[in-house]
Amino acid sequence: MTDEGGSRDEAPIGRFRGRYFEDFKLGEEFHSAGRTITEADVVDFANLSWDHNPIHVNEEFARKTIFRSRIAHGALTLAVATGFAHQTGILEGTTIALASQNIRYLEPVRIGDTLSLRLWVSQLEPVGRGNRGLVTLSTQMWNQLGKRVAEGEWVVMIRGRESRR
Repeated sequence: MTDEGGSRDEAPIGRFRGRYFEDFKLGEEFHSAGRTITEADVVDFANLSWDHNPIHVNEEFARKTIFRSRIAHGALTLAVATGFAHQTGILEGTTIALASQNIRYLEPVRIGDTLSLRLWVSQLEPVGRGNRGLVTLSTQMWNQLGKRVAEGEWVVMIRGRESRR
């Protein structure tokens, strides 16, 4: 017998830290560790996305802009935020789908900035026959100076406990 109630002849389903829909509580907060945005992050993201806008990859060009130096891609900031959310463990193995992400960029993210994520449950909506639900997460990304660099709202479809059967 396995911990999940199945027999030894069944394939293991794995152990995940993710929460089921029923485990989330309105107002509950989660925080990530910090991570510094590096030169390699910006260059790698430019190559991956094919976004070689000079504000990201050309220091001489960027010095003549209002930012006075290169800045990270907004989409890179969002990608790091989703990685931070995964690192909290709450979405691991129980996420069915990311339904939407809305984000507002408030401050530039520069090479050398250390970012972290704060997210909290702002809405819960059961869907289906109790086997899943939509969790709305309000998000804020902060830099090392205590400035909010981005904020938004994500809607994530999460597996319910009933879906385990």
